[in-house]
Amino acid sequence: MRKRATLFIAGLLLAALAQANAASVGLIRINGPIGPATASYIARAIELAGNRKDACLVIELDTPGGLLDSTKDIVQKFYASAVPVVVYVAPQGANAGSGRRRHGAEHQHWRGASGFDQPHGRRGEDR
Repeated sequence: MRKRATLFIAGLLLAALAQANAASVGLIRINGPIGPATASYIARAIELAGNRKDACLVIELDTPGGLLDSTKDIVQKFYASAVPVVVYVAPQGANAGSGRRRHGAEHQHWRGASGFDQPHGRRGEDR
């Protein structure tokens, strides 16, 4: 399912790039816990992508989780960005611990950052 979603997003990006003349796309990789340094790094990347007039900024994410305040800061930067920001979890086997939240007790599943429901207990989680 993740592979299909990644291919779909890649296809959308390629279609958008095919229509744009000499458009550039920014790319950064986040590999590790989310904290103030990560939030600052993403903010600088968004600013640079805006200054370069990139078609979008792609963030390749692999994180076990991190600080909630830093995650909130990052999300606010996404909302304020003039450049579209695409975040995807990669490479194969990567995790996005900060992008998950538990639904109410009556719902026995997780909702990932992508918005797709994930069955309870996936990848050994037993919460």
